[in-house]
Amino acid sequence: MILDVSTHPSSNAITPFSFDGVAVRVIDADGEPWFVGKDVAEVLGYSDADKAVRDHCKSLKLFKPADLAGLGFESPPPRGLNFIPERDVYRLVMRSKLPAAERFEDWVVGTVLPTIRKTGSYSALAAASATSLPSVATDLKAAMSICEMLGLDGNQRIIGATHAVRKTCGVDVLELTGTTHLIAEDREIPASPTDLAAALPLPNPRSGARKINGLLEAKGFQTKDGKGRWQLTEAGKEFGLMVEQPRANAGSGSVIAPRWYPSRVLPMLREHFTQVEES
Repeated sequence: MILDVSTHPSSNAITPFSFDGVAVRVIDADGEPWFVGKDVAEVLGYSDADKAVRDHCKSLKLFKPADLAGLGFESPPPRGLNFIPERDVYRLVMRSKLPAAERFEDWVVGTVLPTIRKTGSYSALAAASATSLPSVATDLKAAMSICEMLGLDGNQRIIGATHAVRKTCGVDVLELTGTTHLIAEDREIPASPTDLAAALPLPNPRSGARKINGLLEAKGFQTKDGKGRWQLTEAGKEFGLMVEQPRANAGSGSVIAPRWYPSRVLPMLREHFTQVEES
């Protein structure tokens, strides 16, 4: 794909950056930052930078020598240079095996993009112009589901999902929606059934935990999967979350199991066991 920048008066001259002493050249074209693909691939350790750009970047655009000269590139190659948008930078980052790849991503987000935003017209809305909002919404919904599967909840889930969307399609959803901050959450520590049994308190926390598990199942808050492991139901997600924890009877490994918000489940548990005692 060829982009004739001579027809785009909003295209700005090259902005040179340096990451660990290696040049990374960026321009602002049509309100969006475009990186020299070869520069990015070389910084990320690809042995064949040009091939990496062709193989992994879905939106690369070829700038012709005449265009490059007009943007301040000295002695541009005869075939021109392939430029990539922010979203393709993240694709190269994700496939890089270089230990510094994550640091490079942080540098792009923390140094390059803020500079472009100050000197050009780049914004989250411009980044989204190449990606339809329905597509972004679909990606965000998928990312939220993945974060939920990992046991993330509340602001953690939002932050994780928006980070994933920024890496995959180059759109900062929080900036796009004008969200400047997230409201602080009540950091209630979720409790195990054994912890809940001790808090009630029940005479024997171990047997009490079994009773609590049965009660939470009866209320439709959890169910067992095919391997006999407890899983939250949709109704149960209001009262708890899935948490990874060390196995109780093994020297290594972990298991993901429900943990419950005490403020939400203890009142109903107390009511239940009070009625049992009185009956």
